[in-house]
Amino acid sequence: MYRFIATILFGCVLYPSILSARLATEVVEKQTFVMILNSYSYEEEWSTALAKEICNRLQASGQDIKMNITYAGIAARTSFLADRFAMQGAFANGRLNNQIKFPDVLVLIGDESWMLYRIMNLRGIWERIPVVLCGVHAEVLKGYRQFFPDRVLPDSSFIPLAASNSMLKMTAVIEPDNAARTLQLAQTLVPDIQHLYYFSDGSYADSYMRRKLLQSCKERDVPFTEILFERNHADSVARVVAGLAEKSVVVTNGIPVSKDIRVPVLTLRDVLYQSRIPVGGYFAPVAAYADKTAEAVLHFLETDGKAEIPYTMVSDTAFYLNRTALMHAGLRSAVKNLPDAVERNIPPPFLVRHIREVSVAVLLVIVMVFAVFRIVYSRRYRHKLNLLFERYKTLYNEYEVVYENMPVGLMLFDVYGNLLKHNSEADIFFEKFAYSQSALFHLFDFEILDEEMQEALFNNELVSRLIHLSSCCYRMQCCVIADEETGDNHVLVIVIDNTEIEKERRAKEQISNVLNFAMNKAAIGVAEYNLMDGHGFATDAWYDTLALPSATSNLLQAHQCLVSDDREKLERYLEHVRYGASHLFLDNLEMRTPEGESHYLRYLIQPLEYAPDRKHIIVVEMVLPMDEQVTKQRELEAAMKRAQEADRFKNAFVPNTKDEIRIPLEEIILCSQALAVSVGLDERNELNARIEAANNQILKLLNDIIDVSKVELNE
Repeated sequence: MYRFIATILFGCVLYPSILSARLATEVVEKQTFVMILNSYSYEEEWSTALAKEICNRLQASGQDIKMNITYAGIAARTSFLADRFAMQGAFANGRLNNQIKFPDVLVLIGDESWMLYRIMNLRGIWERIPVVLCGVHAEVLKGYRQFFPDRVLPDSSFIPLAASNSMLKMTAVIEPDNAARTLQLAQTLVPDIQHLYYFSDGSYADSYMRRKLLQSCKERDVPFTEILFERNHADSVARVVAGLAEKSVVVTNGIPVSKDIRVPVLTLRDVLYQSRIPVGGYFAPVAAYADKTAEAVLHFLETDGKAEIPYTMVSDTAFYLNRTALMHAGLRSAVKNLPDAVERNIPPPFLVRHIREVSVAVLLVIVMVFAVFRIVYSRRYRHKLNLLFERYKTLYNEYEVVYENMPVGLMLFDVYGNLLKHNSEADIFFEKFAYSQSALFHLFDFEILDEEMQEALFNNELVSRLIHLSSCCYRMQCCVIADEETGDNHVLVIVIDNTEIEKERRAKEQISNVLNFAMNKAAIGVAEYNLMDGHGFATDAWYDTLALPSATSNLLQAHQCLVSDDREKLERYLEHVRYGASHLFLDNLEMRTPEGESHYLRYLIQPLEYAPDRKHIIVVEMVLPMDEQVTKQRELEAAMKRAQEADRFKNAFVPNTKDEIRIPLEEIILCSQALAVSVGLDERNELNARIEAANNQILKLLNDIIDVSKVELNE
């Protein structure tokens, strides 16, 4: 009877949309459509968040999928007919644009929607639409008659989820049984727990969890009480909160709890988003349900609903703790060592929570510090100005004294070359320049400054020249200066007596010429240069010895004439000097001229100054030709080698000669003795022949001895 009535009502609801679609004149292009049917209302936090997360995952896949979320609003169990009407209304609201639009995949959230959907006896297209169940348990009721019991149903009233489907293409994301682990968390928070309260709204999901919690409490001998509330009515919850026993724990499946509750509150589902009431729970996060569900939906869409997708248990199940609620209740230390615990709602650091106040405070401090600094700086600046003004007055008063007693001549001219002012030291210059009166001295006289110098002067360049007057020498420097008071330009001339400096320079030049002459005559090449850039000076003998042109600016290039091995040896030494070495270098090196001739040089190098911060690493180098010495050395070595060879030959010859002389002599003596007693002619001839052979051998040995003596005497 119920099934017949439901079929009629379902058809009445769907008929207007079917009729309007058939009367339409245009064919609507087919688009992938996923319908998400939520068993509960929009106010139910967990299921609403789950539906939105599934939509986000499908949108992120990049496929053109049209999605619609509809809510059945199946709350507390009232009647089978009322829930059927709510289910059919949700199907009707899930259609789009009043057209016949069947979903390509149907997603059902919660056990209630699946228990009603499987008994609606849908036929035709609905039989071919794949279904994805999300947030359902591993077992369901056998039939709808058991859906509204007044007592706790036994285990025999349930069947496995897979056995509840016989004709639909279906898969499921199963919710784990978290009752036992939730009780474990409760005992961890309150070790001596005296009571466990379960806040329920009378829905099927709450009744199912009540049965599981009751079983776990019986196993652990924990008193259990279910308190029924109307969903989302916090006032009814608040009336019960005050009467809860001490050392008790409240477990809820999503019912809002009053903020005034004084006992720990645990949740069976992921509602720890922004709430400060539940201290935690054992569950899987919403994202884990959404990932598994979206994966199954996409798999059905890719295979046109023909795939066989096995049922799967949601992953990432763990103890999720609300740090804010734990800290508020003073229970964070109790769960510090809880395994596999994940904390949420972690309060931000102090600076993040009070960023506005801290920013304002820092800004005020900066303003105050700046104001104080400004005041102090202004006072110090005024004080400094006063000191500078007093110093200026003192210097201005002493200017005339300093001007007159300067050890150099100071002269001030106008732009026409007329003398305006001069000190007493300038008078000495005028006298030596044969001017009886200073007024007759004109700056632009060609004897003083020629046209080129005058042009450079008025181009704001510093002009300098030497003036020789008999035995005196003066350095004259001229520059254009501006008068700050009048704005007129003047020419300042400084005359410095360089007579003593010039005499010293000439003396040094003369000494340098003498030393250079002596070194050149002695064929001693001397050079002094900077290892940082190779610049320096060298004598003519140095250039001649190394076969270099005198115009060579980088003296380090002279080492290129050395053979490779000697050049590397010298460069290694110079590299050590660059890093601070100060030892002497002394060695004979071989050079090769551009014509291919080889010469031997005696190199002596000594570091003089080491100042890398000023880019000064000065060394002095002395080069002596060693061709004659090397030649004599080689001849001496060759003679020594010949003598050693002769001695070795003599030492080897004498021992061998001893035996070679003794044997022929013995032969002669024996033959002579035999000859004296011999009577036969043949025998005497044979003995004479042997004696002659021995004599020849002795003669040969004597000649060899004479030759060895000649070698030893070097004849």
